[in-house]
Amino acid sequence: MKIPPITRRKFWQFGLGTACWPSTVLSGPSRAPSAVQGLATGDLSLDGIVLWSRTDQLADFVSEWSTHEDFRYAQPCPRVTAHGGEDFTVKLGLKELPNNADIFVRGHFRSLATGRTSEQLKCRFRTPAKVATRPLRFAWSGDLAGQ
Repeated sequence: MKIPPITRRKFWQFGLGTACWPSTVLSGPSRAPSAVQGLATGDLSLDGIVLWSRTDQLADFVSEWSTHEDFRYAQPCPRVTAHGGEDFTVKLGLKELPNNADIFVRGHFRSLATGRTSEQLKCRFRTPAKVATRPLRFAWSGDLAGQ
């Protein structure tokens, strides 16, 4: 029985498929969640803000906030689960924050499959004062017409 010659295309398909197989196996749910897109803030009000983040697998977002950079007297935030139906994006509304204060937030994703955690995410913002104590400035930035 004669074995047919292998074409260049078959050689590359076989070679790349074999070379990629181990990384596919290793990148399964046993690895820690990734949070490469960071922690975003928005919709600031007098006593609250909305936080967003995204991971790459089913995981809980565990976070806390404080008015101290060293997280003395930290307040836990509600846990939010990132799941595939929401593209592994979490949205968390923080309410009843102190007025006119620097707020520090830190958090991480914890895999529901393995318990492994992502890198720690941090952000800082300032809540507005109920009575204007300093000038208010608005900055706008954006991508105009896709240039």
